[in-house]
Amino acid sequence: MGAGHLSRPDFGKTQMDSQNPMSEFYECFLKGLEQGKTFAVPGCYARFKPDFSRQIYREDMPGCCTYTSIAGEGAVCVLEPAEFVIGQFELSLTARGVPMAVFIQSADGHHRLAVRLLPPFGGVELAAAPTGVPLLELQITGQDLMQIDEAPQQLARRWVSGSQNKQWAAHPAMEAWELRALAAAQREFGRMRGGNNRT
Repeated sequence: MGAGHLSRPDFGKTQMDSQNPMSEFYECFLKGLEQGKTFAVPGCYARFKPDFSRQIYREDMPGCCTYTSIAGEGAVCVLEPAEFVIGQFELSLTARGVPMAVFIQSADGHHRLAVRLLPPFGGVELAAAPTGVPLLELQITGQDLMQIDEAPQQLARRWVSGSQNKQWAAHPAMEAWELRALAAAQREFGRMRGGNNRT
């Protein structure tokens, strides 16, 4: 990991596949991290709609929970929006040089996450998402496709310092919230079933 800049010497290192459609976007994102001071992370807001027609289990939660980075009526705040001073960061590649994610750590060491870029079009080979670390996904848009040619530095700054089109895909706080929501739903199901048994 480099401190405030990317350090990838050619010797002994897998290099990014320049033919992969995502490589250009990752290069732009890395330049934004090199030149930026702070990195913005969005909030995470959850909605839970359980099906009380049957008992709910942990494996049912993905179908009951939806997450968004925009606060709205009825949504529970799981993570507050934040920003931190950029410390170290490193690009992770597959053995064939396909970009996987960029791992970022704050200067104070309190934040560590992986950022995965999502393509604006289909048919693009994506490496498997990293696990075991908070994962933030940045959705590249059609507007970004034009801006990366016309104003790449401006685009890189927006990706780094802004929270637009960023969304949490995995975080310990999301898992903890799901477990609490599951426990509450199971208690409610038990209460409803008990009430039906008394009638």
